[in-house]
Amino acid sequence: MTKVHTWDVNGKRQIDVPFSEKLEIRSDEDTTTLIIRCFFTEQYTNRTTIKEEKIVVYASKYKVIKANKRLTYLPGSSFTAKFNVTYHNDEPAILVTLLVEVEGNIVGAGFFRPNQMNRYPFKLLMSEKLIPRSKIFVATIVRKSFIYGDVELSINDFGNPLEIKIEENISEDGVDPGDEIELGIRGRPGAYVSLAAYDQRLMQQIVEYRGNHDIVFAEVWEMFDNYFDRSRYSYDKLTDLGIFAVVTDDTIQITSEPSVFNVWHSARGIYPDAPRYGMPGPYRTDFWESWLWQNLTIPPSGRAELVVTVPHSTTSWFITGISIDPKYGLGIVNKPITFSTVKIFFILDHLPHSIKRGETISLHFTIFSSMQEVFEATVTLFNSKNQLLLIDRPAEDMNETKSVFVPANSDASVSFLVKAMKLGELEIQVNASIMQGVISDSFKKIVMVHPEDVVVLRSKRIQFDRDSPSNQSFDIPLLMDNKAEDRDVPVDLIVYPDQQSLKDLQNSYNVSVYHDRFEELMHVNSDFHENITIKSIPLIWDLYHLNGKIARKLSVIVMSSGSGTIQINWQYRLNLIYFKPRFNLQITKLPTPTKWMKELHICCSFIPKKRDNHSNGTVVEVSIPIGYAMDSHNVVEETTINPMSRIEILHDGTTVLVYFNHMGNEASCFSVFAYRRYKNRVRHPSYIKVQDFYRPALNIVKMFDFH
Repeated sequence: MTKVHTWDVNGKRQIDVPFSEKLEIRSDEDTTTLIIRCFFTEQYTNRTTIKEEKIVVYASKYKVIKANKRLTYLPGSSFTAKFNVTYHNDEPAILVTLLVEVEGNIVGAGFFRPNQMNRYPFKLLMSEKLIPRSKIFVATIVRKSFIYGDVELSINDFGNPLEIKIEENISEDGVDPGDEIELGIRGRPGAYVSLAAYDQRLMQQIVEYRGNHDIVFAEVWEMFDNYFDRSRYSYDKLTDLGIFAVVTDDTIQITSEPSVFNVWHSARGIYPDAPRYGMPGPYRTDFWESWLWQNLTIPPSGRAELVVTVPHSTTSWFITGISIDPKYGLGIVNKPITFSTVKIFFILDHLPHSIKRGETISLHFTIFSSMQEVFEATVTLFNSKNQLLLIDRPAEDMNETKSVFVPANSDASVSFLVKAMKLGELEIQVNASIMQGVISDSFKKIVMVHPEDVVVLRSKRIQFDRDSPSNQSFDIPLLMDNKAEDRDVPVDLIVYPDQQSLKDLQNSYNVSVYHDRFEELMHVNSDFHENITIKSIPLIWDLYHLNGKIARKLSVIVMSSGSGTIQINWQYRLNLIYFKPRFNLQITKLPTPTKWMKELHICCSFIPKKRDNHSNGTVVEVSIPIGYAMDSHNVVEETTINPMSRIEILHDGTTVLVYFNHMGNEASCFSVFAYRRYKNRVRHPSYIKVQDFYRPALNIVKMFDFH
C-alpha cells in the first residue's frame, strides 16, 4: 500500500495518516510492519532530509501469556490454568472477555516399561467415551531424545445405535399396495428418532451420480472435517499442550501404517411378528415418491412399535432413519430396510405431470400380470366429472373401454386419446380387470392442466406492377410472437390479378413460392381464380428476429409482366399467459368461520386501449381444486354497475363461469364460496381467467394458492 500526503509545517505539527483501505495481515502471522518515509524540504534552501520510521501493526489488540510455568494434569482431577492478558506494551488489558477453546477430552492415561523390547503390545478397553473417534498418544525418552507417535481410532459405528425392522415375515412377493406394516425400532432410551421412506426409482439418477443415496458413516465425518479444521489441534507443538515438560536434544515422530484402526460393532436384536391389515379402498390414490416422515422418542424399554400404511405405488421401497441423543449424539441406520409393494395384476401409468387445455394428447398405460396364463383385460377410462373430451367416443359418453390381451407373466399397453376441458387439477380415473372383474386394479391420479393456446391470425398484402417482362422478388417475413409454439405454420398465399389497372397490360405471369426446400409454381392470367395453400411451413433453424419478434421467411418471385396483389395469410398458436393483460384482476381470500369453507372475493375490469374501451361479452372462469365444490347459489354479486348475466357450474362443482354482457374500466366484483368435500394430501395451484367472449386474445390469467 502506497499513499503520498503533503503538509506545510512551521515549527512543530502533529498529523494523522489514516488507512485508505483495510489492512490485511496474513493468517499465519501475528504482526506486519509498515514503513513511513518522510521527506522534509526547506522552503528557502530546498534542502531535503529523509526520515524513515518502521511501525509494527499487530493482528490482535491483546496478547495472552500462560502464567503457569508447568501444568500438571491427572485423569479425573481438576487443575487450574492461569493466563495474563495484556496490551502489547505489557500493560494489563481492561474489560476483556477471554474465550478458552478446548478440543478433545483426555479419557485415560498410563505407563508401561518395555524392558528392552522394541515392540510392545498392550490392550485398550473400548468404551463409549472413545466413540466415534479418538487418538492414542505414546511418548518416551531415549538417550535424551523425545520420541512420540499417535494413532487415530475410527469406530465405524455411532455411540447412538439405531435399528429398524419390519415386525413380520414378508414373503418374496412383498406387501400389497395400501397395506399396513408394523415397524420395530430399537435405540437408546430417550433418543429422538426421525424416519423416512423413498421409492428406489426416485434415487436411480442420484445413485448413478454418486453411487449411493443413503447417509453413511464416512459422509458424516467428511462433512465434519470440512467444517472443523482439525489441523489446528495437531500434536506438532508438544510443549504447547501443557501435558508434558520435556527437555531433550531431539524430537522424533513415529509414523505408523495404517494410521486408522477400524472397530466394528456386532448386530443387535430381533423382534416378534405382528399382524397386518388389508388395503383400505378400491382405488389406489397415494403415489408418493417419498413418505413416512415421522418422528418419535425411544421409550425406557429401548423399543418402539409404529404401524404405518404403505403407499399405493407398485415399486420397491427403502426405509431409513436417524437418531439424536443428548449424550451419545448422532445415530444412523446401518442398512436401510428394503421391501416391495406388488400386485399380481395392476396398472402402471405413464401420465405427464402437466398438459394444456384443449390439446389432444394420448394417455398411455401398461397392464402387468404375473399370472401364468394369457388373459383378456378390460380397461376403462372414466370421465365422471366431465373434465375430459374422449376423442374416439361421442361427446355424451362418460367413459371409454378398451380390451387388450395380456400375455402370461408379461405386460400389454393401452392408450386413450383425450382433450382436457378443465383448468387446474384434472382427475384421471382408470380401472382394469380380468376374469369378469374377479381380479382388478383401479387408480386415481391428478394431472395439472395449464391454460390453452389461442390461434393468432396474421396477413400481409404486397402490390406489384411491371410494364415490361422481368422478374420481381419479394422476401416476406412471417412475423410471430417470441413465445409462439414451436411447430409448423400453416400459410395461405393468394395472387389476385389487377382487373382495375389503368395501364393496358396483359396479365400473364408465373408466380414461384420458396421456403427452405419447399417450392410451388402457378401461372396467373386475367381469368385466374385460384390460390396456393401451403399446409405448413416447417420449423427450421434459420429463424431471425425483426422488431422484437421472430419471423420465418417466405420468398416469392413474379416472372414476366403484369400487375396484381399477393396476399399471404398465416397463423400460429400462442398460450393465453403470454398475451398482454387486457383486464385488471384482484383476488382476495377472506377468512371464514370454518375450515370446511373458503371464500374468494374477485374484482375485475377492462383495460381500455385507444377506441377499444369496453368488452361486449366477458366470462370469468374460477377453477378450484378437486375436493372442493361450488354451486350457483355460492356466487354472490357485490356490484350492480355491470350485472352478471348468468352463472354456469361445470366439472362437478370445481369450475364456475360468470358471464357479463358489458364490462368497462369500472370494477365488477363478486364473491365465491367453496365447500370442502374431502381433503387431498397434495396441493396444486388454481387458476382464474377473465376473457373477452368474442375476442379470446383479450384476457388475463392468474395462478393463485387456493389453500
